[in-house]
Amino acid sequence: MTPFEHTVKRCISTYQRLRSQHADLRAVTAEPPGFCWFAAFDNTGNFIGVVRSDSNPSIVVSATSVKIGHREWH
Repeated sequence: MTPFEHTVKRCISTYQRLRSQHADLRAVTAEPPGFCWFAAFDNTGNFIGVVRSDSNPSIVVSATSVKIGHREWH
């Protein structure tokens, strides 16, 4: 596994852990079948985390938090 793949895996693990800890996060992030994750980069090309393909607004997951709009879970 490459370092980048390891970082992406860590982001997804953070998402799963935070969903299990926060009922309000589970409520707004139902798990639809067939969704996938995409790498997210800022406007300078730096990796910032992953986003879910079905999310509107986007669910941005880093190695330490989940952010949806202006709300963030750690």
